[in-house]
Amino acid sequence: MPEDALMEARQALAAREAQPLHWFQCVNGHPYPIGECGQPMEQSRCPDCGAAIGGVNHRPVQPMQAARNNDATRPGHILGPAANRSAVPIAERALSTVATCVVRLVMHAAMVKAATNNPQGVVNVIDPRPPNPLEFLWRHLELDLQQLGRALGRSADDAALFMHLILHNLLTPQAQAPAAGDWSSKENRRQWEEAFMARCVNPILHRGLDTMLQQANTALHNDDRLSNNPLLQLLCEVVTPTQRLNLDRLADLPEMWRHRPQINLESLTQTMAENQLQLPVLEKFLAEKEVLEAMRRLPDILRLQRLLITQCQGHIDVAEATSIKISDFLNKQPEGAVYEEFRLLVESFRVAWNLIRHLLARTTSQAVPRELCQVPFDQVKTSLYHLLPIKRTVAPTSCSTALVLFLANAHNSFVLETQGHAAAQNSSSGRSVLLSDVNTAHVVACHPEQDLLPLVLSHCCYSLAVGEGTRVEYDLPALERQLVERFVSGKPRINDEFETFVFRQETKNVAMYKSLRDKVPQEPLSKAVQIHILQELGTLTNVCSSLAAVDIALIFLATTGGDPSTPIREYLDKVLKMKATAGLQSVKDPFEDMPEQYAEKLDKSEAKKLKEALRHINVDTLLAELYELIAVAEEQTRLPEWSLQSTLSAYIDTKDAPEVEGLLEHFPPTILLKHAYHTWRMVAEYRPHEDQGSSRRDPNRLRH
Repeated sequence: MPEDALMEARQALAAREAQPLHWFQCVNGHPYPIGECGQPMEQSRCPDCGAAIGGVNHRPVQPMQAARNNDATRPGHILGPAANRSAVPIAERALSTVATCVVRLVMHAAMVKAATNNPQGVVNVIDPRPPNPLEFLWRHLELDLQQLGRALGRSADDAALFMHLILHNLLTPQAQAPAAGDWSSKENRRQWEEAFMARCVNPILHRGLDTMLQQANTALHNDDRLSNNPLLQLLCEVVTPTQRLNLDRLADLPEMWRHRPQINLESLTQTMAENQLQLPVLEKFLAEKEVLEAMRRLPDILRLQRLLITQCQGHIDVAEATSIKISDFLNKQPEGAVYEEFRLLVESFRVAWNLIRHLLARTTSQAVPRELCQVPFDQVKTSLYHLLPIKRTVAPTSCSTALVLFLANAHNSFVLETQGHAAAQNSSSGRSVLLSDVNTAHVVACHPEQDLLPLVLSHCCYSLAVGEGTRVEYDLPALERQLVERFVSGKPRINDEFETFVFRQETKNVAMYKSLRDKVPQEPLSKAVQIHILQELGTLTNVCSSLAAVDIALIFLATTGGDPSTPIREYLDKVLKMKATAGLQSVKDPFEDMPEQYAEKLDKSEAKKLKEALRHINVDTLLAELYELIAVAEEQTRLPEWSLQSTLSAYIDTKDAPEVEGLLEHFPPTILLKHAYHTWRMVAEYRPHEDQGSSRRDPNRLRH
């Protein structure tokens, strides 16, 4: 069964550090260590989910919770239904792939036997409990036999016969299975597993498996209890051959029923295991067939990311990217070459994702939602967000980001594995290439069936002798050398730095405004002009549509500059050639995509203090500076408990702007950053004449 390795990882890290480590967990329960005094000195992100962890100067960004200090390995049968298991056999701990299949097959066979006598007792050790334990276990038993055949590279009959050899070997005095002993500890369980593999599996697997299977088949043929079975005589080729070949009765010929071993990658893997050959590059190619096939799709996935950046960057926000489904996005593309290219690139992404999603589910390097790793890719249900190259520090990260980084690391592992190999001595393995520049020529691209298998066939000798069946021999050193020369030699390492997608709310930052001020000197609008603009726009709907156009103009002006005397309307119409579009049909929250830690409401007493203070503060300047602090300035290490007054004043000082009149003298110091959104709304809705009992205003009008 799978087990929890957290405590072992903690022990390994503790042995490597000179000082003790203090373990905590993020808000989602993922562990992380802090050294020395155990108090945080810097802020970071959880590598599993991206949640904020750590802090500044011993002040945590989130309440720190001690990590669990116990082994969370679950007892009993925890594999779930057989349909949820991979068809590809996967080794556990120190067991080989074949040994893992054997142990599980023996375990499930014993549980099937027990379930016939005491079904309720067996159900009690299965989590989650199945309604029909016999059918549940029988499905696992069938899958175990299929996986064993795949691991051995042989037929289902040979896999079953191999298990008979294992069980027969257990009955011999010199190869008795190790005693069960105490299985309550990991160490004892692992010792038993290793002893079982060494005593019971390896003697059959590594000591002439072909000969032992042939002897077992001969013993089966000579069994008197089966010798009179016509079908068995035909299958075992013990019937008298006919003098003439009758094409109408081919099924009566023993030769037609003879099993001939296939030359495939599984049989090659088993041959290497039997001969215990040390060919690390060839072993890696065989062990990571799915990764190799997915790596061929890396250039397509990068091309898809670039197209999405070109088409959508700065035009959508996180909420839109999450709500738009991939199928809807494709249907909106113009028919022809554009649609077809997007369709093919999305298909490449689908193939690569489905090949390695089970590997991403087992890694903790990227915070991919676990539920997405457990189901095949579906463009009808999956949002466009997961095709975008999101920053790796954002949680949750996108499937596209996780997939690209995984494939880049896999490529680098192949390049690293071949360093020092004779066939790669003259290669340029020290070279590196940026992820954004990767093309097909840079990637270790090897299709298991189309590329790898033909090479295997060209390096094997397949002979057929009358009465002896077939014999397959491989030139494995030459095969490994050819793999290195053809697929890896000369490939550069991939630098995993890549261009990330910028959402609409991220386009406005301090650097952009500074660049704008440097290229196009800015002047404040007079009070009369501000009132005139607001009167012309009228409603928040018109303001939103106008601001969207101004945002685009800001991006271009901050990059290219422009004539300060050009009217903004003329710049939009004649330079950017933007046409008038319909405004938004609903009022949007200006902070809907901002962190929720600043969304706490003011209590009644604080709200009253703020209204009193606004009488003595320049409200228009405060409104603009407060919005820039919330929506534009980089968050860095600001904590929700910091004073809003002090933080805003310090931010204004950093950009050498005039202080807000009355801010330091009258703004309530008890209002904190966690009240920022509610404070901004109160400032935006503030009317100096409200306290004199003025009439209620239209809620969809802006303050003048």
